[in-house]
Order: sequence, then structure tokens, then C-alpha cells
Amino acid sequence: MRDGGQPKTRKLSVPQYKEQLLRKIVEEAEEVSRAKGGAVLIKEISDVEEVLDAIRIALKLDKKEIEHVRTQRKKERGGFAKRIFLESIG
Repeated sequence: MRDGGQPKTRKLSVPQYKEQLLRKIVEEAEEVSRAKGGAVLIKEISDVEEVLDAIRIALKLDKKEIEHVRTQRKKERGGFAKRIFLESIG
């Protein structure tokens, strides 16, 4: 370990594993938001993708279905390329 300590680990049950993956994606997304760019940002985005892959597998989600839904939502709601920011609906 970086600090010289010994890691303490335990094997999670399937429900615990799923719960921890969903917590981990939030942690990793926060790290992306704090990254200043360059190699650090790339590393953090790769961590997000790794956790997303694990979530898809653990929850038995179909990658093609996720991509289909993403594409449909983009058509319906638009994407981010135009940099339009929704401030409110009302």
C-alpha cells in the first residue's frame, strides 16, 4: 500500500457487492469532477468505466440495450455537444 499499511479485506455477499458498486460509482464520479485534466482526468474516467462495467455485469444488464436507450434519450432530449444548459422547467 502507498502508506505502508496492510490492507484489510473481506468478501462481500452478492447484495453487498451490488450495493457497494453503486456507492463506488458516485465516489468515482466525484473524483472525475475534481480532476483538473490531462492524465489524472483520463485515469479517473477509466475508473468510472471500470465500475460501470462491473455494475452492468453484476446486475446482468445488456450493454446493447443500454446503448439503445442512451441513443433514444439523446434523440429525444438532445446531448451535450451544443453546450445547452437546462436551468429550469416551468
